[in-house]
This record gives sequence, C-alpha cells and structure tokens, in this order.
Amino acid sequence: MKRAHLISLLAIAVLTIAACGGDIQPGNTLPPPGTKIQAATAEAFISQEPFLYEAVATINARTASTVSAKLMGTVQTMHVQEGDTVHKDDLLVTIDPRTVVAQLDQAKAGLREAQRALASAVSAQEAAAAAEELASATARRYEQLLKDNSVSRQEFDEVASRRRQAKATLAQTEAMVEAARSRV
Repeated sequence: MKRAHLISLLAIAVLTIAACGGDIQPGNTLPPPGTKIQAATAEAFISQEPFLYEAVATINARTASTVSAKLMGTVQTMHVQEGDTVHKDDLLVTIDPRTVVAQLDQAKAGLREAQRALASAVSAQEAAAAAEELASATARRYEQLLKDNSVSRQEFDEVASRRRQAKATLAQTEAMVEAARSRV
C-alpha cells in the first residue's frame, strides 16, 4: 500500500513537471490556428473639426461703462438684464414718474414764488424811486427857501434827512430787485 501511494505521488510529480515546462507566459496563450478573433476596430482619419479645450476663467470687458440716471426715482420696470448688449438711446429702465412730477410741481411753485417776489421788489423799487424824486425836489426847494431865510435850519435838516433816507431806500430796493432776478 505504501508502494501504491509512492507510485501515485511519483506520477503526479512527473505530470506536474511536464505541465510547467515551455516558453508560454500565463494569460498569453495563442488560440489554435484557424480560429477567428473578435475585436472592436476603428478607422483612423484626419478631421477638420476644431480642437476644444475647456477651462475655467474670468472674462473682463475691454471697456466698461457706468450707467446712471439723470433723475432720481424709484425704478418701475427693468427693460434689460445684466450682460445684455445695449446701444445709445436704448430704454434701460422706467422710473416711477410720481417722484419726478412732484419735483417738477415743486420747482414750478418755486418759480412762481420767485416771480411774485420779483414783481413785489420792482413795485417797491418804483415806489422808492418816486419817494426819492419827491424828496430831492423838496430838498431843492428848501435849499432856496433856506437861502431866502424863509425856513429854519431845523426844517431844512429834516427835509435833507428824508432825501438821504429816500436814496438809501431806493438803493435797498434796487438790490432786492437784483436778488429776485437772480432767483427767477
């Protein structure tokens, strides 16, 4: 029985050594001659399509424009989006007209007030000119009366003082007219 085992082991060893011999690497066995091999193939050719390269980047415009409104107000409607191309005179936004109309009404009221102030100043100037003219004429008459000793020196001084007051009032009203004209 030992002998049978020994012969069996010897036979297995001889077969194993015979199987390990040869130059074929594991996994590279050639198929038997005449066998068709199935493989995916593609034909090589020159393409005129552009070569694409994707990259992450930031693009800045060559020129940048700042857009601002001539009038302040609340934006009602936006007619363009960020990044849209716009041209001169394109409508970009609609501003709520109530604010602008209120400002216009306020400006018109200010103009009317300035015009009334100018008219009042002109009237005051005309009155002051008339008063100055009367005071000057009266002073000239009193000068003659003083030379003739027909009036006292006190009466003449009072008339001369009224003349100076009338001239000062006229100068003041002329300044008021100029100031009122600059506001209109």
